[in-house]
Amino acid sequence: MDRKQNNQQLKIEGSGVINAIRDRRTSVKFHLRSSTEIGIRTGDNGYSLLSCLRQLPNIRFDSTTQEWILPATYHHYVQAYENLLTSPYYRYVQCTPLSDIVINVLRQDQSAYIKSSSIVSASNTMDDDFGDDVTDWELQKADREAQVEERIYNNLKPCSIWNNLMEYQQHGVRKCLFLNGRVLLADDMGLGKTIQALAVAMAYPDTWPVLVICPTSLLLPWADHIQQWLSNVKNNHIRITLKGSDLFGYTPATVKPILTSSEDDIDEYTTTNVDIQYDTKNEKFDQPLFYIISYDLAANHCDQLLNMDFKFIICDESHNMKNPQTKRTKALTPLLQKSQHVILLTGTPILSRPIELYPQLYILRKDLFPDMHQYGLLYCNGQLTKFGWNYNGSSNLSELHFLLERSVMIRRLKENIEMDTLSLPSLVRQKVLMPIDPSKKRFLSKLQSDLARLRSCPGTEFICQQKSIELYMETGVAKIPAVTHYLHNLLMTTKDQMVVFAYHKAVLDAIEEMMKNNKFTYIRIDGNTKQSLRHELCQKFQGIKNERNETIRVALLSITTSNTGLNLQMANTVVFAELYFNPSQILQAEARAHRIGQLNTVYIKYLLSQDTGDVWLWSLLCKKLQVTGKVLDEKSKQFYLEST
Repeated sequence: MDRKQNNQQLKIEGSGVINAIRDRRTSVKFHLRSSTEIGIRTGDNGYSLLSCLRQLPNIRFDSTTQEWILPATYHHYVQAYENLLTSPYYRYVQCTPLSDIVINVLRQDQSAYIKSSSIVSASNTMDDDFGDDVTDWELQKADREAQVEERIYNNLKPCSIWNNLMEYQQHGVRKCLFLNGRVLLADDMGLGKTIQALAVAMAYPDTWPVLVICPTSLLLPWADHIQQWLSNVKNNHIRITLKGSDLFGYTPATVKPILTSSEDDIDEYTTTNVDIQYDTKNEKFDQPLFYIISYDLAANHCDQLLNMDFKFIICDESHNMKNPQTKRTKALTPLLQKSQHVILLTGTPILSRPIELYPQLYILRKDLFPDMHQYGLLYCNGQLTKFGWNYNGSSNLSELHFLLERSVMIRRLKENIEMDTLSLPSLVRQKVLMPIDPSKKRFLSKLQSDLARLRSCPGTEFICQQKSIELYMETGVAKIPAVTHYLHNLLMTTKDQMVVFAYHKAVLDAIEEMMKNNKFTYIRIDGNTKQSLRHELCQKFQGIKNERNETIRVALLSITTSNTGLNLQMANTVVFAELYFNPSQILQAEARAHRIGQLNTVYIKYLLSQDTGDVWLWSLLCKKLQVTGKVLDEKSKQFYLEST
């Protein structure tokens, strides 16, 4: 019995509880649990803080994680910090506060109006008269919201575009205006980011003309969207750069505007001239109102664009600036930081890892994200290697999501928007197993074994990369007979239009040959398709410009060159003959058909083969998707496949 008591006493002393009680010390650690909650963990002897904790407003205890939970607001954080650090029960409280960048964002939610700026970091000083500051913040916030509503009332509500916005889109525009038009609009693919960006531009007519920077394949679609949604902007008010030697020298074709469904609104809309807040007698009205240019040409002509002093810039598919070391990103960053309003549009702000997000954050909020190295250490698990710092990892993803949501990012997912509002049918992913020749399967198995062996050896990263590419290519080639046979049967048994994605030229060529031999109508867009033809081919598939009035059965597309900006809602089947390394590009490709305007359930069919590179690549995609999901949506994502 005595031995048992002695062992228990040693256990207690070893835990530090006895020493903590004797020295009257303890520890407190604050951390972000989610974008809406702050967690508080107390150390040894922390039970004496119970009276302080229970006095805090809106606090609760999580018995599962053994920590106290507060709302993630500046006021709650300051009050908790002050109460705990001034507890009369301790001589010393060792506190781990929230990171400085999180505190700054919490403060800026309300502290643009709080006078003191020295609180709650490593020091233990606190603000006095905090309650008065909170009241002042609430008044200032209400005033800011009133200014936003006034801008909407004066500049947007008289225009047809406002009535064409869905409720969630109107909310997105309001938030863009509340953030002073410097935002990362990262709505899920197909939710109408373009029309929201144009509505925000309409709210700032004094900052026109507008510069639009986008991928080359979207130059002409952007000209169409502008004319469709802004009735008073005609084709002669738009200038496009199609080649570097002719800066903004191309005028697009005329496109009819889209009218609202309300007859009363249409009558007023067609008899007034309010969509553009320019005096038609003013010479400026006859000048270009929109300038559209690709990323690469914008980088090449950055000096001229800087001299044009654009105050409102829209960057579509802004993840094209994911690498801070490229010429494109380096050239465009000063241009975008100089502009008063910048709207970055992308459904996939990061393709694989958090470091890809940094250039966009640096453009929008240099004050919050001034140093890439610090960002890399905090959120990319930065590691010093013999080749320098490596930021390809991920860490503190909940905190990063919090910073995005509170400071720059507006993001809604299809699954979180009421289906009645969105009128978007469901999406079903299916796995279809492809048989391959036994000899090719043995060859692929040997490649996988060699790759696994190399990965276990240090210093073989480059060789592993080459082997992975070889395995990827050989898997695609090995699947060609099964893929073409499956597509032939699918086309023979249905009359629906479909989109087929592949990566390797050999696979695309084989599918195209099968369709030619069987006289299936199709379009093909890959890296060799001229930019001027891509828009025309998409319209042909959609039945907009089809002189023969024939149904185009298949859109055969390259994953990397056709996964963004194309609207192919006429198809309700999307087939992936091959996978790709980035989950975000796969999701972008799916969204070519599953977007606003789609009327039928969309079936996504992944043609996979067992014991090939598909198995390894699918596992890699799922791991990357979990990381991107935690950063952008605060939850792990996964591809869920039905077997057929």
